[in-house]
Amino acid sequence: MRVMDVKRIRDQINVADYEVEPHDYWLARMEIDAEMPVLFPQRKPCKDCAVVCGLYSEISKSLALEPAEIREFLTARWFCHNNRRRACAGNVQLIKALNP
Repeated sequence: MRVMDVKRIRDQINVADYEVEPHDYWLARMEIDAEMPVLFPQRKPCKDCAVVCGLYSEISKSLALEPAEIREFLTARWFCHNNRRRACAGNVQLIKALNP
């Protein structure tokens, strides 16, 4: 497929047809992650933590606005990008900071 074909297809898509409310996204994410194990968080964020560096901070802030049950469920399954056996400490810290 050529670049021009991709651009033509992209221009035909109406983005509004695919928008999802954040709360609905997190509820769907809970269903997807239900099979995943609960992870213990790292002690501190990695040097290159994707949440701390800003790559996933907007997503984490969106999760921080959800009710406590949803936050706790998904935070315990949000794995660290350096160690998939541990939960992301940067995400845990940001959510705690936004919800004292």
